[in-house]
Formats: sequence, C-alpha cells, structure tokens
Amino acid sequence: MDQSSPGYVAAQALVDCGVTALFTLVGGHTTPIVDACPDVGLRLIDVRHEEAAAHMAHGYARATGGTGVLLVTAGPCLTNTVSGVAHAYAGGAPLLVIGGRAPLAQHDRGAIRGHSGSNARIEIAQSLSQNGKILFDRESIIGELAAGVPHDHVRSTDTFAENESLACV
Repeated sequence: MDQSSPGYVAAQALVDCGVTALFTLVGGHTTPIVDACPDVGLRLIDVRHEEAAAHMAHGYARATGGTGVLLVTAGPCLTNTVSGVAHAYAGGAPLLVIGGRAPLAQHDRGAIRGHSGSNARIEIAQSLSQNGKILFDRESIIGELAAGVPHDHVRSTDTFAENESLACV
C-alpha cells in the first residue's frame, strides 16, 4: 500500500498514538483506513452495527485502561453511535470516534451522505464529548489524534479530505 495515501497516514497515526484495536462497521468513506490497518499492524474488529462498535470500544477502554477507538462511515452511521458514546462519556471511559464524510468537493452536490446535516451531527458529538469538530487536512487530523488518544475523555471527530473518497485524512 502507498504509505502516503490518506488511509495509510490515518492508520499509521493511530498506531503511533498507541492504538492497537479499531472497532468499525466498514463503509465506503472509511475503506481506505480499513485497507491500511493490516499493513500497519492495527487489529480490526468489524461489527454489524455502529452502536455495537461504540459499546465494544467502551468495553475495551474499561478493560485495558487504553482509549477505545471506533471508525464509522458518514451520516447516520455517526449518530448510530450516540448511545454507546453517551454511556462511555457518563462512565468517564476514554473513547475516540472517527466518523467519515463525503469529500468536500462533493459536499451538497448529491454525494451519498454528503448533505449539510453534518453540522447537526457535530453538535450532537459536542454534547457528548470534550471535543467534536470537522477536520480538513492531514496535519490537523494527525494532531487531533495525537492530542486525543491519551486523554481521559471521550473525543468525537468527524473528518474528511477535499480530494479523496476517504472521509478521514
């Protein structure tokens, strides 16, 4: 795999932050990250519903003392994590949620899940976390991952790149 690809950069950034497991429901916007995970040694736990990924990441954080990390694709997939994220937040478990999104160039142009409802999703994420934002470039994403993974609080990040079909990085 191309080590400069956005998916590889995101997966490697997670590993560099000490993440060893990623809970996910694979989706089109996040497939490049998922594809890079075996190359960087990041264990994937694929689930059948986003809420399950959130609860499993929460349980992982509680059991290991590390940060539970989950990766979900765009739109309602992020909001499907709300119950699990709220439960982790209430219990003080460290959780990082990475949510996909349609490429910026396709925003509000009919791309799947590329509508303007993302602001509402960010508001929901902010109400359940210490930080919820949209990130536009690799440096910001890597910086947020490095800052977010060691913390003791839930962090929710909805990210995308301008010229990629990848939502995160």
